[in-house]
Amino acid sequence: MKKTSVVLLALLLAICMVACSVPGQETTTPDATTTTAPVDDASTPGTETQGSDASASGEAKVLRLSMTSEPSNLDPHDGSTVATSMARTPIYEGLVVWKNGQIQPGVAESWDISEDGLTYTFHLRDNATWWDGEPVTAQHFVDGFTRLIDPNGPNGSYAFYGYMLVNGEAYHNGEVTDEAEVGIKALDDYTLEIKLVNPVPYFLSLNAAGFFYPIRLDATEEYGVEYGTDADKVLGNGPYILDEWAHESELVFTKNPNYWDADSIKLDEVRLLIIPDGNTALNMYETGELDLAKIPSAYVPQYEAEGTALYIDTGTEWWLEFNLDASSEGAALLSNANFRKAIGFAIDRQSYVDAVYNNGSTPALVYTPGIMMLGNTPWSEVFTEDWYEPTANVEKAQEYLALALEETGTSPDAIPTIGFLTDDTPERKTSAEAIQAMLAENLGVNIEIQQVQSKQRFEMMTNGDFDIVFAGYGPDYNDPMAWLERLQSNSGLNDTNFADEEFDSLIAEAAQTVDEAARGQLLAQAEKIMQERGPLVPVFMNNTAWVKQDYVENVVTGVISDMEFNFVYADIVK
Repeated sequence: MKKTSVVLLALLLAICMVACSVPGQETTTPDATTTTAPVDDASTPGTETQGSDASASGEAKVLRLSMTSEPSNLDPHDGSTVATSMARTPIYEGLVVWKNGQIQPGVAESWDISEDGLTYTFHLRDNATWWDGEPVTAQHFVDGFTRLIDPNGPNGSYAFYGYMLVNGEAYHNGEVTDEAEVGIKALDDYTLEIKLVNPVPYFLSLNAAGFFYPIRLDATEEYGVEYGTDADKVLGNGPYILDEWAHESELVFTKNPNYWDADSIKLDEVRLLIIPDGNTALNMYETGELDLAKIPSAYVPQYEAEGTALYIDTGTEWWLEFNLDASSEGAALLSNANFRKAIGFAIDRQSYVDAVYNNGSTPALVYTPGIMMLGNTPWSEVFTEDWYEPTANVEKAQEYLALALEETGTSPDAIPTIGFLTDDTPERKTSAEAIQAMLAENLGVNIEIQQVQSKQRFEMMTNGDFDIVFAGYGPDYNDPMAWLERLQSNSGLNDTNFADEEFDSLIAEAAQTVDEAARGQLLAQAEKIMQERGPLVPVFMNNTAWVKQDYVENVVTGVISDMEFNFVYADIVK
């Protein structure tokens, strides 16, 4: 490691330690059997421990955990934040579900796939119901799919996923106006037929994702734009009912007694608290107010020494996302590929993850993570080239910067300050300051940090109101295409204004290619274009370190999930 990296590492650790109080240093993890519950049921959200005590005496089982930000809403077709997915997962269920790392039957108890891979016939179970007891039918999935691609739908970000349906893209673009011409039909109440334009090897995996959930049009029409914004304005079919939503404070889920597989749901209630500060959450864990919590980086060594740290590979990558159509003073540089590469080579990723996270997170050296599967082959065996390096390559970074300045006619002393948008949590502040220090030291590029709430960050990204934004993504399905197709020029998830004809062509051809080896080569070419011309600079693969009370079991984790900790099948045993 370079000397400057060592100095930076020490500086960042010092910043983190000074900024944080040290939870748990003088206390031990509370014994679940000795936790004392407040008598007052109306106590401040997050302070009630009655549920855990009740479970000890054979009464209600209540799991208490936290997330850092408020869900944007719980409409499956409008919202893509981690918080939104985390809160949406327990209240809906699609045709299939992710369980124990495998695709398993959900509302569909079985399915048939035609020999050419173009027609899927799903056979729905007749005992799946909505919260109000109404049966879930094939028509509810037709309504959900067509609402996803409706040109007047709530949000077009995920509409491109529906383009794989026959006439899906044409319907979204208004070229086909009769939804009966779209390749999805209810053959009867419990038989759903889906016709695809081309074979999609990962189609079943896609159907576990939120944007393919069923929908009740009577509910969406009743609440209109407010659907999914409050507990009394959403209707689900999943294993839990959203009972309360105290905005910016807490969501309370209760077990759905009408769920078709209710016997597999062991918890009676889940309290999901909104706690932006990881140190506060960890303190609440230590005092028995939470049953599990993320461990902030400064305290990972403590819990590791105790043998209680749990390291989870979330499959999520974080990156610097550039606005190629910015209106700020830095617009010319932001739209220059060499400037973006200069930024990428100036970052010491290893020092960054060691200092900021210290939780098993690793440097991201390419865009698409190697853990993705192309059929039965890990992507790392298909795309074997690393673009960036674990430590900063200052010489290469400065070479790219010189090219960018020449191409844009910018003198070194006239490089404007670049805006840097990020979330308003303490962790993100430390992260932004680390990147700010690296770019100033290694490139002489200054960034101005702007911290906002996560919900506002997503709105600003969608509106193109940023220069560089620190953003991340967890895959919706297990295939390299999950990462690459989101950068197509027609993708609703492409907030960068990146448009490259060759890249789009390769993705389109890969979508029509059945042979996995040939498809892999097309995607590898697209990956190279992304690295050479693209709008994203990968920074790190996000692992998380957690600690949980001994009485918590069966918390599901995995790289393909709507959340890092999936509590749907969790249990509390005492």
